[in-house]
Amino acid sequence: MELATIIAAAAAAVSSLFAGIGLIFAGWQLRIAHKQHEVERRVAYEGVAVSWLPLEAPAKPDADGTALWLYQITVQNPGKLPIQNVAVQVTFPVEVVRIRYDGSRDRPVRTLTMNHPVLGGGESRVWRRRLRIAFAARDKLKETYAHVRFHDVDGEPHSNSWPDGPDAASAETTQLRASDPPKSPQAPEKPGDSRHDDSGRPAEKSYEYDAVEDEESQPLGDIIERLT
Repeated sequence: MELATIIAAAAAAVSSLFAGIGLIFAGWQLRIAHKQHEVERRVAYEGVAVSWLPLEAPAKPDADGTALWLYQITVQNPGKLPIQNVAVQVTFPVEVVRIRYDGSRDRPVRTLTMNHPVLGGGESRVWRRRLRIAFAARDKLKETYAHVRFHDVDGEPHSNSWPDGPDAASAETTQLRASDPPKSPQAPEKPGDSRHDDSGRPAEKSYEYDAVEDEESQPLGDIIERLT
């Protein structure tokens, strides 16, 4: 009888030991899964990219020494979660003049600003801009760079530069939340400042788009596959 009691007690102890080991293993697995999830989210946010491509490039200048380019600008969200308050800024090494579809011209600037309220996971947003640029400066266009600012689903700000441009240090400006009040107009930035759009308004809160000029968002399945 005593032997049976001892065996039962030993079996219970062994069972408890294995149960404890199982709980420890499950907790370890959960921790690894959580860490992997955080890494995937970070990689996805760091992968939000801006690309630009001249769809049309001139072969010779016009009489005034300038020529017309057609640029396509794309922001891509490779992650599975949406991002919001997306602000894209493309900065050229020389001044450019946007030619609108009605033939009107914007003032000369070096930075173009595009905004989009919400960009779904695996989606992209495309803009097309017809620009008049000094033909002699065409070789400098390779120095163009872009900056994208956005907030994740938790409202946290993020900022990426493509490639690392001179304004990469300005990423600290992304600490402004979409809910923050606009800056006081007492000391306005100069017109070409990369934090303002072509009209001089803060880019963080301006969401203007032209449905006629812009293309629909396109899925980026291939990017998602590489990240997952």
